[in-house]
Amino acid sequence: MIDNLKAFAAVIDCKSLTKAASRLFLTQSAISRRIQQLEEALGGTLLDRTQRPPSSTALGQRVYEQSLPILRAVDDLMTLTRQDAAPTGTLRFGMSQAIGDVIMADAVEQLSGEFPTLDVRVRAGWGAPLAAQVGAGDLDAAIVMLPAGTQPAAPLRFTSVTQTDWVMRCTPRKVLRMAEQEPVVLPPAKAKRAA
Repeated sequence: MIDNLKAFAAVIDCKSLTKAASRLFLTQSAISRRIQQLEEALGGTLLDRTQRPPSSTALGQRVYEQSLPILRAVDDLMTLTRQDAAPTGTLRFGMSQAIGDVIMADAVEQLSGEFPTLDVRVRAGWGAPLAAQVGAGDLDAAIVMLPAGTQPAAPLRFTSVTQTDWVMRCTPRKVLRMAEQEPVVLPPAKAKRAA
């Protein structure tokens, strides 16, 4: 049943049977078969197949939400037996551009050197979208900068590493271009004007 739950969660996360199959290294028909088996076991329809792409039914959404902690717990359980082994596979890691430029490039290079069988893939981006990609399973982890007092949405687990004040020095036009990509909120006490 765990494999069937993984297939169903992947379809919901990816919003596509094809992408879910690719993520799980299965065929599309194998994904469909696993979801049908899960529906039979639970006695209800989880996907509305009349829509393209298929979307979850009300029951499917409840099953999805309850399956996430179960799937994370199974992943945690599986890592217990492998904690002494060197990491292998692919680590999909996201980071804010500023963090990558300042501190993370050397750390990622060192990680790759220490664990040559680990394929480290780094994606740079804004904090909130990177956190969403972790939640969707598109990234395994991310280091992001978020406004003070905020945190990624549940069920993501996070650790605050540091807090810092930032001073933005740029033209008003540049601020407007940045805000078009993602809203920028500067607290009044922190906003400073370059002389």
